[in-house]
Amino acid sequence: IHEQIEIVIELRRDGVDEEPISEARLIPALEPGSSQTEEFAQLPLVPGALYTVTLTAEVQDDADFDNNQWQLLFATNSE
Repeated sequence: IHEQIEIVIELRRDGVDEEPISEARLIPALEPGSSQTEEFAQLPLVPGALYTVTLTAEVQDDADFDNNQWQLLFATNSE
């Protein structure tokens, strides 16, 4: 069992032709079915924009890679 796994967050502003913002970090390994909250507070957001955020866990020797990604579409409030 690995003691840490790498998670990668990718933030993409929808409808804009620009490179997504990406950040990686190591977190303690999780037991199957468990979860952990991570905060990515320093990501720059534009008021009134629509974003897609994707979190991917890079788990070595994983038997099911299909469940290692989580995606959320959200909008920021206008100023």
